[in-house]
Amino acid sequence: MVLKDCKLNLKLIETISSYDTQQNNSNMTEKDLAGQPTIQSVGSHLQVQDHEVNLQAIISNPLSIGEVATTLTESQKWFVLKRLHFDALVSLEELPPQASFIFEKIEQMTTEEAVEILRKAIEEHATDVNIPEHDLDLWKELVENSHKFTKVQLQEKLGSNSSSSVEGEKTADVEKGHEIVDWDLQVRLESVLVAYWSPYPEVRAVTFPYDDPTIPAETFRVYLIGIIWTAIGAVINQFFTERRPSITLAMSVVQVFLYPSGLLCEWILPKWKFKIWKLSIDLNPGPYTYKEQMLATIFCGVTGGGTSYVAWNILMQKSPVFYDNKWVDFGYQVLLILSTNFLGVGLAGIMRKFAVYPTKAVWPSILPGLALNKTLMTPARKEIINGWKISSYNFFFIAFIGSFLYFWVPDYLFQALSTFNWMTWIKPDNQNLAVVTGSVGGLGLNPITTFDWNYFSSMLQPLQVPFFNPVNNIIGMSIAFFCILGVWYSNYKWTGYLPINDNGLYSNTGEPYSVRSVVDA
Repeated sequence: MVLKDCKLNLKLIETISSYDTQQNNSNMTEKDLAGQPTIQSVGSHLQVQDHEVNLQAIISNPLSIGEVATTLTESQKWFVLKRLHFDALVSLEELPPQASFIFEKIEQMTTEEAVEILRKAIEEHATDVNIPEHDLDLWKELVENSHKFTKVQLQEKLGSNSSSSVEGEKTADVEKGHEIVDWDLQVRLESVLVAYWSPYPEVRAVTFPYDDPTIPAETFRVYLIGIIWTAIGAVINQFFTERRPSITLAMSVVQVFLYPSGLLCEWILPKWKFKIWKLSIDLNPGPYTYKEQMLATIFCGVTGGGTSYVAWNILMQKSPVFYDNKWVDFGYQVLLILSTNFLGVGLAGIMRKFAVYPTKAVWPSILPGLALNKTLMTPARKEIINGWKISSYNFFFIAFIGSFLYFWVPDYLFQALSTFNWMTWIKPDNQNLAVVTGSVGGLGLNPITTFDWNYFSSMLQPLQVPFFNPVNNIIGMSIAFFCILGVWYSNYKWTGYLPINDNGLYSNTGEPYSVRSVVDA
């Protein structure tokens, strides 16, 4: 279902802007009386233009905490920063563009519109397991009790000294961020997050709430590096797909290579412009941008981490061990792969109303890719989080180098760490022990199964999917473990003659089953 992932990627890209653009001629910003740029609203949040900014104009003149949202108090501003997770900034003299954008939209939002936005969000996400429960409860409380609350200034909760709140002397209510301490502010803040950004904290962490339409996206550079790396990924993944464990060029690896490839194109391509019929082509429109990186990533997502599933069909048809179809030629293989992929794309397009367009159609597996592109393409904020000053960019490369070096240990130097069958080492000739605890031919009841991240992530994907997903998998595997064990040891339908964990075909006596005997018949 390639189109579903691509559609969701594109929907998220609409909220993503690059810090590398040199455009500065948008009418979405203007100078106020103090000579500082502000973000101006052009209408309802339902209008696309209301989500657009001129990013370069904002970055070239960053705003401080005192220059944004002049109708809010210092305590209220700090409360907003806390909710946006910007309270760890080293300096408040240059706010991130996301914070400036949200502050401006809070000022422009009316309480009536805010309540209506939250009411619709509650209805839409009532059964959404991805929405944090405390967020949903807060929305309900804000809407249901709107008539009970009057505007309560935060300094009454925190004390009259607003500077102390900026220094971090906050009450428990503000620390949690989900207690109503200022109904007027919080109802507008929550509605702005829903309407202009995302109701999901995970999505807000890897995207931006605005879009800069002046940033180039579909450029010649994208097609050049996208096609090259798509071809490289397809060849590598298909060639090594038969290896056990297989070697795949994962999407995250391709993204790392796309980044220097884009910078190389920015450096070597001539700044030429020409027209082909009505199409104007700019070989090098300027600095390599976030949108170009994201679009090239979507290109390569076709082969990221795998190959076309019908490649297995072709292998079985051509293999003499199985069907040995002599008529399976190159043309048939190409048409089979294209037709099945186009069928999936077509079905995904038909289902996009349900699987792509709704806000709650979140695909967690693409969020790490967005986070990686954001780390590579945007300047890091100077923050101190729990004593850590390292930027996400530096942390990524340290983790990248560390994982690269460690990869050689379980995959080359000591391969027993990949399938760590230490329990079978206790008594190697014990069949029952191997059946129950073995990771290769057994059921793998082992508290320490592997030291190879490739094995671990292929089973549970702990960094990509919500916690309840691997928990469901573990529960299912636990139930299946006892069911399979009972059937095998009872020798039901001669299952005791078969390997307890194998994907091969066998007869009822445990001999390899000849598929050709059925085909010839």
